[in-house]
Amino acid sequence: MVLWRVPLRLGCSAVGQPAPTRRWLFNDEALQLEKASESNTVVDGDTGSRVVLASDGSIRISSVRRNDQGRYRCVVSNPYGGDEISHHLLVHGERNIRF
Repeated sequence: MVLWRVPLRLGCSAVGQPAPTRRWLFNDEALQLEKASESNTVVDGDTGSRVVLASDGSIRISSVRRNDQGRYRCVVSNPYGGDEISHHLLVHGERNIRF
């Protein structure tokens, strides 16, 4: 469980020869992730892309929202085999925002 509007990192470590490829899925749908770079690094709570793929293969979410809730799977493979890790994300926080 993670609080609404906080940053989050979902890890996916993998080693092998040849280096394995990674695929991220959200609720069994492929995620199209932008690679993290200086241009989309969080600065004062603002980001160009809220969900990015870090250089270590993890996913970074700069500000978790309720619609981020669900199952994230990282699937890694190379010609000799594969593995996967699942993260089940529950978001806790305000439903109604009052201004």
